[in-house]
Amino acid sequence: MTGEKAKPRVLIDVERLRQPNSGLGQVALHLVNEYLAHPPEDWDPVFLIPADRLGAINGSADYEIPNWKRRYARALAPDYNLWHVLHQDASYLPAPRTPYILTINDLNFLFEKSAGKAQKRLRKVQRLVDGAAAVTVISRFTESVVREHLDLGDTPVSVVYIGLGVDPDIEPEKPGFAPDTRFLFNVGVLRRKKNQHVLIDFLSRLDDYALVIGGNTKDDYADEIRERVAALRLEDRVHLAGEISEAHKAWLFRHCDAFVFPSLYEGFGLPVAEAMRYGKPVFASNRSSLPEVGGEDVFYWSDFDPDAMVRLFRDGMAAYTADPGRARRLEERANRFTWENCAREYAALYRRYWRK
Repeated sequence: MTGEKAKPRVLIDVERLRQPNSGLGQVALHLVNEYLAHPPEDWDPVFLIPADRLGAINGSADYEIPNWKRRYARALAPDYNLWHVLHQDASYLPAPRTPYILTINDLNFLFEKSAGKAQKRLRKVQRLVDGAAAVTVISRFTESVVREHLDLGDTPVSVVYIGLGVDPDIEPEKPGFAPDTRFLFNVGVLRRKKNQHVLIDFLSRLDDYALVIGGNTKDDYADEIRERVAALRLEDRVHLAGEISEAHKAWLFRHCDAFVFPSLYEGFGLPVAEAMRYGKPVFASNRSSLPEVGGEDVFYWSDFDPDAMVRLFRDGMAAYTADPGRARRLEERANRFTWENCAREYAALYRRYWRK
């Protein structure tokens, strides 16, 4: 009597759960949750997960804890039918005999690092691409950047959109820093590429709004913003909230008058899609992936002169009010970006590329 044939085993690198509130940490968490909620019938997921994050899988899935073999002696590490490298800066890689899919979220370092450091990072990503069975990207914009800066050869590339992180059914909680007046909302780590400083001069010309900016404020760029806020005497109207909880974020999305996101470079632009799910007026830059994600019902800044920003904002708010169907269309577009769709598309790629 023969035993049941073992299912293919796919190891998914969710090592970034060590930083669960980061963008990559959230991607890892949602992908884990999706595969645990809807276990695949014809293959077994295995998660590369830090020991202190095992609670995320509640003992209900197979796992591997990262160790020295995985980093320095891969040939001695466990073998799988396929490995999914969830981001381009992965610290751990499969054994040489294991095929892998590489997900590239962005190549932000090309625009943030010195030329020497950027080229060093690019060579590392190129080596990953060279060994990959397939590459996925999180937007068509990211695909265009990847094709411009990396040699893909015959490696197939697929766009797989990520899902939204904020659950619209989460119980919102009003944060203590919430303004008592009408307010605009921005969320994201304070970094120069996010371009939040332009919102300060913009707000100085809008007497009828406050502004909440949520996100880590440890970067020096946050100090520059604080200095500009003080120079314009806007301390009572601009709230740098630091990192915020999901419950606070849900409240801010629900109660803001509009979401403002002038970022210059985004691999996807998740906060824009999150705001759209709430049917809010969204004002974003017309750069990188944001028009791809936002579609026709988001308002786009092409000019960051504060007076030009105010004109588009006033016109946009009037257009939003005059079009009762716009909120519904924003919600419908945002609802296309689900973790169910993301996991299903990844699973189809796994079946195509795993070792038989």
